[in-house]
Amino acid sequence: ATPQWVQSEQRINFDADWKFQLDDQPGAEAIDFDDGNWRSLHLPHDWSIEGTFDEANPMGASCGYLPAGKGWYRKSFDVPQAWKGKQVELAFDGVFMNSTVWINGKKLGFRPYGWVSFHYDITEAVASSDKLTIAVEVDNAKQPAARWYTGSGIYGNTWIKIREKVHVPTSGVFVRTQDNSSVIVDTEVVNQGKAAAKGT
Repeated sequence: ATPQWVQSEQRINFDADWKFQLDDQPGAEAIDFDDGNWRSLHLPHDWSIEGTFDEANPMGASCGYLPAGKGWYRKSFDVPQAWKGKQVELAFDGVFMNSTVWINGKKLGFRPYGWVSFHYDITEAVASSDKLTIAVEVDNAKQPAARWYTGSGIYGNTWIKIREKVHVPTSGVFVRTQDNSSVIVDTEVVNQGKAAAKGT
C-alpha cells in the first residue's frame, strides 16, 4: 500500500494584531477585560526604546538611561477548525523579562529571565474553545537588569505550532559527532493520541 504522508508540523507567525498597555493592569488576564483603549501593534516590540532618555531612569548608564517597568500584551482570535484535534503550541522567541502568560484567564506559566525562548501547550484550550484570548504580563521593573541594554517587552517573534498527535516535539532532535567520522542523530517521537500508530 502507498504510505499516506501527513505534514507533521505547521508553524504560523503570530506577531500581528496585539494590544499593549504600560504599567500594572489588574484583571487584564480575564477574557472579558476591556482593552479597547490599549495601543495596537505588531511584534516584536520594545517599549523602553520608545521612552525618553533620562539620567533619573532606573536602567542607568549601562542600559541607556531608558525607562523599564511593567507592561501587558493581549491578543484575541478565532480558533480555526483545522486546529481542532491537533497538538497546538504557543511559542515565544524572547520576552524581557519575567513574563506570565494566560489563555482565556487560565495561567499557562511564569518564565523568569529574559534571554531564552519558551513555549506552552495550548491543545486543551484549542479543543474546548472557538475563541481564545492570550494575555502576557512582562515585569522588567527590577533595574538595572544587565550590564548592557536589554529593552523591555516581547522583543522576539511569536509562533503557533500545529502538529499531528504523532510528532517530533520541540527540541526533540539532537545531533552530535563521534570520533570525527560519524554523525549521530537522536529523534524523539511522541504520540498524544489514544491509539497506537505507525510512522516513517
